[in-house]
Amino acid sequence: NPSLAPRERAALVELADPCLVVADPQLAEGLPGDRLVELVRPSEPGRAPWQSELERAGTTAGTPVGHAPGPRADRIASLVFTSGTARLPKAARFTESALAAIARLDLGAAANHWGGTGPMFVSTQFAHIGLSTKLCWYVRSGARLHLVQRWRAEDVLRLVADQHMATIGAVAPQVALMLRSELMDSLDLSAVSLLIVGGAASPTALVCEARERFDAGYTIR
Repeated sequence: NPSLAPRERAALVELADPCLVVADPQLAEGLPGDRLVELVRPSEPGRAPWQSELERAGTTAGTPVGHAPGPRADRIASLVFTSGTARLPKAARFTESALAAIARLDLGAAANHWGGTGPMFVSTQFAHIGLSTKLCWYVRSGARLHLVQRWRAEDVLRLVADQHMATIGAVAPQVALMLRSELMDSLDLSAVSLLIVGGAASPTALVCEARERFDAGYTIR
């Protein structure tokens, strides 16, 4: 989680006891010096992630790197840390069967289809719930995901208009802030066809106003 303090990063690494830590260089402070840490910089636009590293290693992305273990329903597949509002973040454990069930529920009818989704804005953090409940859907849909370093209604609305996004992911208070922005009436938001909202209650008045002003569907997850 990029919002963690260095001491929190150190504590979580000690708790998880990983064989390898992959980190953004800007978020490496606090990582224990006795751990194997691989610093990975974001790829350049138009290049595959880690392409330059693969080229330097003299290999290709299709080269097998070993045998993956077979599936096991009760094996822990991921540790997703809470926000840590009280003391240090705690690890929520997801087994392979739990992630498979989440994927089936989240994908629904889309489980048998690949692709078909254009650019979309997402505000669900990948550090916790975004990884465990949304990643399967994002990958399956083939969407080009857009995120911002810090959420501001005006920045998001400009991004949605510039990229002609059909889908906006948000929590209810964020939708309310977008509706209050003066840019709602000055930008071309006609491409928006769906608001996917969760994380907080959506009052009836908010749903009605959002559907009317965006001229889009409003689904609550």
